[in-house]
Order: sequence, then structure tokens, then C-alpha cells
Amino acid sequence: MAVNIGNKSKYKVDVNKTITAKQHDELVEHLVDKLKFSKQMRDSQADKFENIDRKIYGYLVLDADDEKRERDNAKGYGVKPTDTVLPLTQVQIDDAITFLIEVLGYDNDLYGAIAPKDKQAIATAFASVMNEHASKFSHLIQLNKFLFDSFKYNFAGLIPEWEQTSGNKIKNGIGAGVETEYGIVYEGNKLTAIDPYNFFYDVSVKPTELHNEGEFFATADVYSEFKIRKMEADGKIFGIDNFIKDNNYNIKYYRVKPIIRADRNSNNSTSWLSMLSADEDSTSAVGIELIKFYIWLQPKKFGLGTSEKQSIYRVTLANGTQVVRIQEMSNAHGLLPIGITMPWEDGFKEDTKSYAEILLPLQTFASAQMNTHQKANRKALYGLTFYNKNVINLDDNYDPIASKIPVNVPPDFDMRKAVVQFRDTPDTANTLRDIAMVAELMQQILPTDILKQVAGLERATQYQAASTVQGANRRNLKIAKIINGQAFSIVKHIQMYNILQYQKSMEILTPEGELIEANVQDFRDTKIEFAISEGLKGLDKLSMIMNIKEVLNSVLQSQQANQQLNVVEIIDYWTSMLGDKTDFSQFKFKSEIDKLTPEQKDLAFQLLQQAMQAQQGVTTPAPATPPNVGGTPQ
Repeated sequence: MAVNIGNKSKYKVDVNKTITAKQHDELVEHLVDKLKFSKQMRDSQADKFENIDRKIYGYLVLDADDEKRERDNAKGYGVKPTDTVLPLTQVQIDDAITFLIEVLGYDNDLYGAIAPKDKQAIATAFASVMNEHASKFSHLIQLNKFLFDSFKYNFAGLIPEWEQTSGNKIKNGIGAGVETEYGIVYEGNKLTAIDPYNFFYDVSVKPTELHNEGEFFATADVYSEFKIRKMEADGKIFGIDNFIKDNNYNIKYYRVKPIIRADRNSNNSTSWLSMLSADEDSTSAVGIELIKFYIWLQPKKFGLGTSEKQSIYRVTLANGTQVVRIQEMSNAHGLLPIGITMPWEDGFKEDTKSYAEILLPLQTFASAQMNTHQKANRKALYGLTFYNKNVINLDDNYDPIASKIPVNVPPDFDMRKAVVQFRDTPDTANTLRDIAMVAELMQQILPTDILKQVAGLERATQYQAASTVQGANRRNLKIAKIINGQAFSIVKHIQMYNILQYQKSMEILTPEGELIEANVQDFRDTKIEFAISEGLKGLDKLSMIMNIKEVLNSVLQSQQANQQLNVVEIIDYWTSMLGDKTDFSQFKFKSEIDKLTPEQKDLAFQLLQQAMQAQQGVTTPAPATPPNVGGTPQ
């Protein structure tokens, strides 16, 4: 909102910052130029994304006959198959995502950290903090969408941001009266998967290098008036009355996602904008468009400071006309907070086909085979019938499935003379075999049937298990490493810097249920790297567990190895691979006396009594020696 300060019109863009109208207009022009620079690429990419999504989700307009069959199915009038699109690509991608989440994650958590041996406790605590943020801000859900987009479009991104959640919190202690105050309830690393339909970026650089070489990126979204007013009340944006009062809604860059269902159970819309708009193609009267930039700017040029050195700013542009928030991003990492992946990396950038685009033709062929098969079965059931309509008059109330066909024919006339039937049904006996062959071919493109090469790893030899892992998963591991290198590792390091810079205190709940306070300075002084799962070395954990079990048996049988290695810690590690977090150190003997057998303990107790009595000058008969107590021959 423009406010008058003295004789100059100014715009409030942060809690304690205003800029002049001229600086504001120059900044808006600069931002709009960047959007126009990127919009052409976004539009061409979004057209491709629409085509992919409709094919993956089986968008199919049925003909009149199948529409009637669908209506009959809905009413319960029999079971009548119609044309369909087999969801082979979607299922194949979902299997691959399941695998990648296991590999990109770390054991049972999403994040793991490694550090020098003497700093292992700090690294573990750091990973605990990140996993707490992951739980609070639903990182797993965002990672799932990110991976799905990477397979669908060969283009996906994650945005890590330090987020503060505000609300009412209790300020007094436990008592009769509860007092609340408004403030920060929780803060931490928020992770957001980009919407590729509404993502703008510096197209002059390679997308996977956007974080360190790009000038800007921006995301577009549309909000209701209620949401906009709440954002202003929370201090996230400023000056909204200028365009809300005048209904100055001008949605120019946000793109509504395509309709992916053509069946009668769909509302034919994937956006609340389309549902509220009278005209589905026009959404300019029902929402307010916010475009959030992360962009390098010169502070002095736009009245944001006196420095001429470029800095990263987060700028929010409303309806393409007014800046409603500007924040300098003084993050220690000095990067645009984005990680982009293009897992099929061949140097052709945005023109490279995605895994989905390569799989979809096979899905189309398999679907055509299935639809031909069901039509052939229908034709074989009813055949092709010709009749003389001058002789036979069909009643409107006929039902061939129920064998109810009322006809009117002349008296004393053999109806069979006016009817001829043909059965020229195509042979579809091999249809299911052909579909199975297509499914196997899809496995060559994106292998996901990890365990099908052997009947069961529990019954397989170690050689078979190793062959299964190596043969079926090495390409998936390659994909995981590419995605991690392009995007996920960058995102994790940005999150790490956010914690080091913004986290005020850390309370960590250990696996044993102990709540400890961690010193943030310890984290800053420790070189911490992130680890992903060991991937396919540990994917077939059954084989690894068997090997460790053999090593453990060897250690127990060797007195020298037993003295040099901590058997309890080996057992702890082995059971942790089985998913058991039990701390076996609690079962250690507390003293040497605990190692004795009950007979030896009785003997030791009697000897102790004798020694005490001897010191007191009392003699007692020597205790009888239990037979073979020491385990030596008699």
C-alpha cells in the first residue's frame, strides 16, 4: 500500500522498511522483465507436462456406447466393461519412488549425518534436529512429490526455507487459569516441492546449476482474500488494501493444472479457481496472485540499502503490479535456496525425454491390447446379427444380456428365415501374454521388480542374493545418486546452514528416551557431512546380516579376537540391522561376581564368611567342596 511520508509517496515492504514510488515501480518493472524472460520456456514446458499428466492418469473420453455402459454400471445394471487406460506407467514410477526414498533416506529416518569419530555424538544430535524438522514440516510428503515429478517430467525441485510458525501459546505455568500470548510456536527448515506448472527461473543457466549460477527463480500461486488478509495480519505481506478494495485482481502468470479425468465421477476441475469462476478459462476475478522471487539485486539501485554489491532477496509480487514484501536473505550459504534435478542427464536440458515419456507408448499399446480383448469378448458373446426389419419388428423393451428380445412377426412365419448371424471374432488368446511382455519391456527401461529374480531371498544362496541386488538395482542406484548429487545433497547443506545460523537452542530426544540440551556452538565447530543410505550394499540386508552373524560366531569362538573386540557393540550393530534398537550394554555383568554360577557364588559367600570370622578370631569347620565346581577333573 502506498503511504504518504512527508511529501513523497512510499511503499511499505517490510516491518521497518519503505521504498519510494519510483524505486517501487523500477523494481516491479525489473521483476516483470524476469518473468517475461522465463514465461515462454514455462509455457512450452507446461504444455508438455499437461500431455504427460493426462496420459499417466488415463484421461479418456468414452464414445456414446461406452458412456451408456458406464451409466448402467453406476446403476448396477450388470457388469459392462468399457475402454480403459492401464495405469502401468504410474505404478512403475511409484515402485521406483518407493525404492529411492529407501535409498535417499537413512535407516528409519530421512536424514543422517557423519562426522569425525570424536564428534559422532554431535552428528547424531544434528541429524535428530533435522529429522524433527522433517516431521514438523512433512518433508517426506514433499520428497515423494519431488521424486514423482522427476520421473514424470525429468524436472523437479525442492525449496528449503527457514520457516517460523506463529500462533497462540501458553505463557504461564500449570495452574487454574491459562494465559496465552501470540508468538512463534515453532521454527525450522521447511521443504517445498516446486509446482513445475508455475515455476519460473533463469533459463540462461543449466537448471541443475540454478542454485549457484542462476540470477533468480520464482513460484506463482493464487490465494483467496481470506488467506491474503491472514498473511498480512501475520506480518508476512504488507499493503494489500490497495488492490483488494478496488478488486484489482490480475492473474497473469499462474497456470491452472489440466483436467486429468473425463469420467462421470469427476468434477472436471483440479483447481478451486476454475470451480469458482463462471468461465473456466478465466480466473482473474476469484483469487489474488502472489509470485515469490528469490533474486539477486543491487540494494542501492532499488532503495534497499547503500551497498552496490549484489545480494539475494526474497521479493513477493502481488498481481504483477505491487511489491508486498522484501526480505534480504543473509543466509550463510550464499545460494539461491533451490535444488533442481533432471535425472535423465544427457546434455539436452529441457528437451530431454522423461522416464514417463519413454514408458507411455508401451502403456498405450498394452491398453489398446486390453481394450481390443474386451471388445472381442463382447463380440464373441453377441456375434453380429442381421434381420429383415420388414418382417421382424423389435420391441423397444429388449435386453440381449437377459436373453429378453420381444419381437412381432406375422403369424405362422418361421422367424429363423428372417435372421442371419455371423461370428467373426478376432483371436485375442495371446492378449494377456502380450501385455505381460510389455510389462517386462517396461522393466528394462525402469527396473523396479527387485526381488523377482529369485523366489525368496530367505531361501536364496548368498550368490543369488548378490546377483539379484547387482542386476536389478544398479540402475536405480545410479538414479538415486544423480538425484542426490543434483538436488538433495544441496538442499541438505542449505538446511544445515539454516540450523547453524537461525537455531537458537536444541533439545534432542535420544532413542533411549532421554531429553538432552545440545549446544549450537558445538555444531558450528564440527565439520559435518550428510550421508545417504549405503544403498544397494545394504538393500539386501538379509545377505549382510548373514555375513555379520558368521563374523560374530568367529569372534565368540576365538579367545584372542574376543579380547580385542567389543562383542556387545557388535551385537548392537547386528540387531540394529534387524530393526531392533535394544541397547545390549544394559545386559553386561555389573561386577565380576555376576559372572559366577550359583554354586560358585555360594562357595564364594562361604569363603567370605570364613575370612570375616578368621579376622574376628573365630574358627569354623571348612566348607565341603561341591563336586566339580571349578569344572576340573576330580
